[in-house]
Amino acid sequence: ACFDMGPDLFEFYPTIRPQLVHILGAKDEDDAREKLKAYTLAGVAERITTPLMVVHGEDDFLVKKEGAYETYNRAKGPKVLKVFQPDEGGALHCQHDNYVRALPLMWDWLADQLQAAK
Repeated sequence: ACFDMGPDLFEFYPTIRPQLVHILGAKDEDDAREKLKAYTLAGVAERITTPLMVVHGEDDFLVKKEGAYETYNRAKGPKVLKVFQPDEGGALHCQHDNYVRALPLMWDWLADQLQAAK
């Protein structure tokens, strides 16, 4: 559900900055910010016409939840947005706090899409 790696990850979760600087081969954080400008779905999400499921956790501490909404809102095809809430579980990053609820929902959606494509 990350729409733009700069604001949605690099700025939102500062702890990850050293790792991203290294991964990007950047000289420093400013150079990483510059390189991350290319890592966005702007101009791409609008071209998504295939079925799309966007999943995010309300309490995700790693990736900004607004990116999930941005991706969902820009996509043009059939789409589903599921933001897991704390009271149902699955509200943390990648639904680590409730795989039992999250994974069947995602796999069932995928199975439905594959069945419909036959």
